[in-house]
Amino acid sequence: MKNKFLEKQYKEIVSRAVKLKIMKRKEWNDRFKTYRDECGHSFVHYLECIRNKIDVFLTTNPIMLRNRNELQERFGVRIASPEELHKELHNNENGKKCPYCDYVGTEHENIDGKKNPIEGDISFCINCGEISQFKNNKLIKTDLNSLDESTKREINDIRVAWLRTKAISNVKRG
Repeated sequence: MKNKFLEKQYKEIVSRAVKLKIMKRKEWNDRFKTYRDECGHSFVHYLECIRNKIDVFLTTNPIMLRNRNELQERFGVRIASPEELHKELHNNENGKKCPYCDYVGTEHENIDGKKNPIEGDISFCINCGEISQFKNNKLIKTDLNSLDESTKREINDIRVAWLRTKAISNVKRG
């Protein structure tokens, strides 16, 4: 019963993709119909990602992974394995790790309030109060004296506010 339901859903998705001119029926029959794996029909799931404009399609299907470059170029939706995505996320996390105390910030915001650091951005660690600079996709230790006077004043203002907040928090914890 469940398989009949899924097969019906797959057929509807394929028909919709053909109507939307994502692919031709002949392509489905000659090629993509065989992209099955233990999780079902990966290419059908990929079609839904294309239609819904999803950024990344995760799969363990070896056929999808083997043909990903061609599929990504044609359909515009990235294909990745769970392991690859995990590794990427882990690498991005390392790029936000304080080089002084190893604290990993969940949100990175530079002095100008922009998210996601770019080369040269200065970072203030809310855990230890030290500053670092974003270089080569990671935070590196930075000497406050190497920065221009305006940036030094701004960092000192941030540090004073941070110290006050820490002091108040410690008093409340008692």
